Amino acid sequence: MVCVDCIKCVIGWLMPIQHLLIRHTLDVMHIEKNVCESVIKFIIGVKDTFKVRKNMEVCGVREHLWLKRDPHNPSKIFQPIDSYVLKPEELKTFMGRLGALKMPSDYCNAVGKHVMDKKLGNMKSHDWHVLMQQFMPLALRGLMDTNVRLSLMRLSRVFRNICAKVWDPTSLPSLREDVTVTFSMIEWELPSAFFDVMTHLVLHVVEELAICGLIHSRWMYPVERTLGTLKKYVRNRARPEASMASGYVLDETLGFVTEYMQTFT
Repeated sequence: MVCVDCIKCVIGWLMPIQHLLIRHTLDVMHIEKNVCESVIKFIIGVKDTFKVRKNMEVCGVREHLWLKRDPHNPSKIFQPIDSYVLKPEELKTFMGRLGALKMPSDYCNAVGKHVMDKKLGNMKSHDWHVLMQQFMPLALRGLMDTNVRLSLMRLSRVFRNICAKVWDPTSLPSLREDVTVTFSMIEWELPSAFFDVMTHLVLHVVEELAICGLIHSRWMYPVERTLGTLKKYVRNRARPEASMASGYVLDETLGFVTEYMQTFT
């Protein structure tokens, strides 16, 4: 049986939750990664499927993008190309620019090695982070329709402002307005299938800036690096936790002995 005092303690511990300004801190790292991946898949045409066009027809929007029947072959259905999808020559230019980029050492992985068959694959979260904030506006210069390109560049600027290392609290209203205007522009250009829970969370990330402070003090990059270090300690896959504990203790012991021996040299 459960002790009544224990139940009272649990209830007393849970009571203050309703008074918290925020219950869960959003993971900006994966939000940015998912939004950037969705943008890339839409502009290269991977996510611009028949199902997306059929959804437009059901909603009664953008009639010029509905599925059409070939007048010469009525049994054949095709989808008109819109301005938010890169044309074949523009896609070749876009991927060529990403592949030709030269980065400083340890800045990020070489994006060129991830360009596979006119698409990006096997990229880590930090690679998407750099692509979203630095490389995508550069690679899109002179490509696509002007309104689509400017809306995506504004989205890149929004993430740069959100992830800034120095932040002025008085700029929060302007940042909130910038996010609203940017997503309104994107909604005007991209199909509704682009807007999922990840794009919606960007608005809440801005609200968290005033409550939780800078993104750099609470995102997942240090945690992911630490987990990567712990995974390297695994020698016995049947006992991964024990291997991590043993490797971590050994690493701490070597570090302590090294510092201790330096006092006698």
